[in-house]
Amino acid sequence: MRYKYYIPFCLLLICFGIYSCKPKKNYIVKVKLVKLTEDNMFDRDMITDYLFDAEELKVDSLKNKSEHLFLLGIDQYKNKKNPEAAISLFKKSILLFPDAKTYYELGDALLEGQEKHPEKDRLKMAVNAYKTSADLNFQPLSNLYYNMACANNLIGEGYGDALDNIRTAFVNGFTDTTRLKEDTRINLLVSIDGYKDLVFSLKNKVTKKSGESFFDTYMNAFPVVSQPFKIDTNKVAMEDYKQSISYDFVKFIPEMENVQFGRMVSNDFFYVAKVAETANYIALIYSSDSYFGSDMQPVNVNLVTYDKVGNIISNRLFAGQFSVEKIRSGKIENNIITLQDYKRTWKYKTDSIAIYDNRVTKYELLQTATFMINDSGRIIKQSVPDKFNDSSAVASTDTRK
Repeated sequence: MRYKYYIPFCLLLICFGIYSCKPKKNYIVKVKLVKLTEDNMFDRDMITDYLFDAEELKVDSLKNKSEHLFLLGIDQYKNKKNPEAAISLFKKSILLFPDAKTYYELGDALLEGQEKHPEKDRLKMAVNAYKTSADLNFQPLSNLYYNMACANNLIGEGYGDALDNIRTAFVNGFTDTTRLKEDTRINLLVSIDGYKDLVFSLKNKVTKKSGESFFDTYMNAFPVVSQPFKIDTNKVAMEDYKQSISYDFVKFIPEMENVQFGRMVSNDFFYVAKVAETANYIALIYSSDSYFGSDMQPVNVNLVTYDKVGNIISNRLFAGQFSVEKIRSGKIENNIITLQDYKRTWKYKTDSIAIYDNRVTKYELLQTATFMINDSGRIIKQSVPDKFNDSSAVASTDTRK
């Protein structure tokens, strides 16, 4: 009887062995973007999930379409003075790809249009837009919380929220008390005891030099780096720099005014680095992406020197990706600027394959130029080839080259 179950048992072992030898299937979990709607566009958890999934899926096409809509919205808002058209475009941009700057501009457009549309729901939407922008690490927070204070004050449900917003604005660098006293959206706040106590407690941080403080706000949003600082040939797409510069700072970035927003080709600007600060000047680097909706956006990286109140002294194209082939790397060390132009060679023809499926096989050095930032902040020539120029982007604004 002990052999009664022997044969079935052996057959079972054989079957198990055969099954275990079969190659195992690898099941791939497909990531699918959650759907953003106007009902959930301010839901922090929903936005976090969306951005996480978008990072996994590498949805560059959605980002590009979102940027196009954002810039068209900026055109309507800043150039054509049509906040209602801008609101619609900003919302469409957010639903494609949520971004801190778009929420901020949406809040501003909603707030600006409140005189014709003074509904509380509109102002509450502006507050939600500012809060979401802050959650997404918008800079500068001082302007954001000042505008949020204005919206909360106009809602008219007490001074508590507006006062908290102003306190946060001060903590993050807001100093223009004159502006606050003259702004009819919020100036009644200055008469309450809570505001007076706030200003007294922060009196060492408050100044009436509004022009200078506005530049300080701009300058302080740049990450501080030590020299040497370099943007190498494989970094010229500037994909690591994602913090947008608000269009509030147009006076410090001339190219913002030169951009033709009404076209489908336009620019967004990003903080890169503060590379020097002396008694006479500040040297900042920012990048500008031009959105064509193609696989590769042209990118300009500018090194700009300013005086202490924000006037531009010099401006030099520091690095960039100007075409599929033409790029520039840049380095600054001991205030010596080295610029190198290259031609890129790709493994496959770039018109026959997507850029992300291609790769660079060779960088051919075309020319090298060196400049220096002198003690007054001017960018001056040291060793520059005769044919060297910045025709691929904005040339130096310092005519005393």
